Amino acid sequence: MNPLPDGETWYDVELPAQKLAEGMPIYYEEDVYVTVTALIFDEDRHRVIAQTRGDDDGRKRVYDLAYDTEVYAGIITQYGIARPDHRDVMPVHTKHGARARRMALSYIARRGGRLMARPVIPDATDYGAKPVGEFEPAP
Repeated sequence: MNPLPDGETWYDVELPAQKLAEGMPIYYEEDVYVTVTALIFDEDRHRVIAQTRGDDDGRKRVYDLAYDTEVYAGIITQYGIARPDHRDVMPVHTKHGARARRMALSYIARRGGRLMARPVIPDATDYGAKPVGEFEPAP
């Protein structure tokens, strides 16, 4: 697990263009970090047309990518709480950003448990973040 500061995004997971979703931060070829703003899937040609907005310069870019073209997805840390009386780790919602770790530690101080962390792609599904790894004990 990459030990970056809470709320920091890093680009560490290769993802085929076919798996892109709106709102997903990505990095592709031009040394530019962008956020996907719209997608068109052309199933006949096996291509994805991705409209993006530059994170630093705000410039709109359009990529025409084959389904199997690899892009790097932006990853953040999601925290969770492991308790002996629960079978699964209880995740803290990623919308809390940098406060998520403090929220989890506060809960653990009151009710017990262990702090866990996993990498996720923010806003990659209709329900929020998409996990790209398993929960591991957090430092």
